[in-house]
Amino acid sequence: MKARIITRNAIKCKKCGDIIESKYTHDYVSCSCGLCAVDGGLDYLRRSGNCVDWDDLSEFKEIEVTPKYKVGDAVIFNYFGNIIKGTIQMIDIYPNSTIIEYDLLDESEPHLYKHLVEKDILDYT
Repeated sequence: MKARIITRNAIKCKKCGDIIESKYTHDYVSCSCGLCAVDGGLDYLRRSGNCVDWDDLSEFKEIEVTPKYKVGDAVIFNYFGNIIKGTIQMIDIYPNSTIIEYDLLDESEPHLYKHLVEKDILDYT
């Protein structure tokens, strides 16, 4: 699976010309005139202000990630402290990261899907 990740989170203010960059999560940075701001570091893109007031300079790259489990695998997982058995129904990638997420059908409640990440899966059968 391909994952698109953020390698640079930056904009250039069209009014003051400042290039501002957010380098880590919750790193909120405003330009000197206060017209716009960036936030999110390499985890997510957040902008403040009007989108016509800046040029986006953010950069991305695509990388290959391999899920540990596959659709149809029966797994045992931790869901809010409860140990449950289920079957993987769908696999996806978190936006802007390499975190793999799984939708599982809960064996004890077959009409309910659980949304998990790899660290929540304890074992597979």
